[in-house]
Amino acid sequence: MTKHNISQALGNAACRNGIPNRYVRPQDMLEQIDRARLESQSECYRQVDQFKSVELLILDDFLTTPATAADSVLIFEIMEARNGTGATLIASQCEPGQWYVRTGSELIADGTLSRITGAARYLELEGPDMRRKPDNDTRPDILKKE
Repeated sequence: MTKHNISQALGNAACRNGIPNRYVRPQDMLEQIDRARLESQSECYRQVDQFKSVELLILDDFLTTPATAADSVLIFEIMEARNGTGATLIASQCEPGQWYVRTGSELIADGTLSRITGAARYLELEGPDMRRKPDNDTRPDILKKE
């Protein structure tokens, strides 16, 4: 089972238990906010408020790609608003220690990560890459895990 499958299963379980939740990749979340901003400032605020106020926010592939400074500010604002008010599930290929260097601003990164990790529970999944069949691994040797 992959982190993606586990995240979706937890979101489905929350739905079945009546817990409002939103499952989204951070890049998609930021693109939704950008599209809303093009419509109007009030639509942008409405979109951001939805991410701030949902009872359970599930962010899959968190900081898989580095964030710009502007994206980091938006992520900070959302995490700040959620701090102590809602649950946030973060699934990432990166270790939490790597998140700091993947944000566009050291100051914003520090504030964001302190809010995320303050009351966090960390689960590390171990096992083979579920997307790749071992006997069909055509990656260069340098990329193969021993």
